[in-house]
Amino acid sequence: TEMPNAKHTIVRSQEKGVDTKRPQTSPVKTRKQMMLDPPDEASQIPGYAGFIRGQQHFYGSTYGKMTKATTSHDFRKPTVTKGLPDSPHMVNIDPADLPADRPPGYGGHVPGSKFEYAKTFGETSNDLICTFKKTV
Repeated sequence: TEMPNAKHTIVRSQEKGVDTKRPQTSPVKTRKQMMLDPPDEASQIPGYAGFIRGQQHFYGSTYGKMTKATTSHDFRKPTVTKGLPDSPHMVNIDPADLPADRPPGYGGHVPGSKFEYAKTFGETSNDLICTFKKTV
């Protein structure tokens, strides 16, 4: 009699001296082999659209090429070794020349700015502060 098994191979019973065709089974794995990472090919799931570390750095390639590139890339090594140079428009500014009544980079509420239009925040706040100082 012939019967399919889970490996989709046919197991024949020994009838009248016929050889038995047995399914190939994987060898027993040791604990160390089971704890190792699976190969890269097994981690590429077709159609997977979830998180892939480093995918934001790869453009214009297929999903398969991108996943192979991201799995082989070592993200622990920094690609940039030094920081950006100082901005040229801020190099020659002396902090002592900045207005003492306003913190640098302040972007909060300025009383009276609700009714000022067509000016930048800096121009509006400067005009309103000057107007306020004249009234006081």
